[in-house]
Amino acid sequence: RVLSDRFQDNGGKLIAIGGSNGKTTTKEMLYHLLKGVETNTICTQQNNNNHIGVPLTLLQISKETKYAIIELGSNHPGEIKTLCNIVNPKYGIVTNIGETHLEFFNNIENVFLEEGYLYNAVKECEKPGKIFFQNKGDQFLEMLESKDFVSSFGEVGADVTFLIEKEQVIVKNSSYEYKFTNRHITGKHNFYNLCVAFNVAQNLDPSCAKEFISLCESFRPTENRSQWIDLNQTKIFLDAYNANPSSMRAA
Repeated sequence: RVLSDRFQDNGGKLIAIGGSNGKTTTKEMLYHLLKGVETNTICTQQNNNNHIGVPLTLLQISKETKYAIIELGSNHPGEIKTLCNIVNPKYGIVTNIGETHLEFFNNIENVFLEEGYLYNAVKECEKPGKIFFQNKGDQFLEMLESKDFVSSFGEVGADVTFLIEKEQVIVKNSSYEYKFTNRHITGKHNFYNLCVAFNVAQNLDPSCAKEFISLCESFRPTENRSQWIDLNQTKIFLDAYNANPSSMRAA
């Protein structure tokens, strides 16, 4: 906690990412964008997102670090709270609520209580300019109370809206509209993740919007997630990781 607070109090920006599905992909996308404009950016390696992995990620922070992207994972009740106590995030995102680790959570409502704790952590953070990015497209996350620190996103009825049509997306609000394409990713859920990453990056540094658009178009999937491989003139869709039922249906 001391390391995290010192980093943020000295001007560093720490972004915590939780959720049932897509958090590692969203983390990699956001890292690609922020690293593209600021080399002094660190993020969770692979999916080392537990009580061991999160401190290891924080230990990557140096005096030169500008952005730290921290993935938070949980498979038992109370783990997100523990990780938030370590990280004390000023910026937070919960990607969505899905059927994850139900052998320990019993039902999806308990998953929401667990993953949704990141909202409370940002709410309780005393640092100025804090933001919780709320997914209005999720039936559980949309129930979170709107506050002045909440910035909502989704396809309809949000502060920032996404229009996703095949390989092209539009991200807009009352004052801007950005368009970009990507021919390297597959599935609406992945384009949604890319919109989320762009939205967060653009909030953190609005002056780099054009650079972020270009970086969105160059992003390629990694870490065995929705990854296309060309082998002997055959296309292989590689989605091989510890996925839950919601992720499997999306794939």
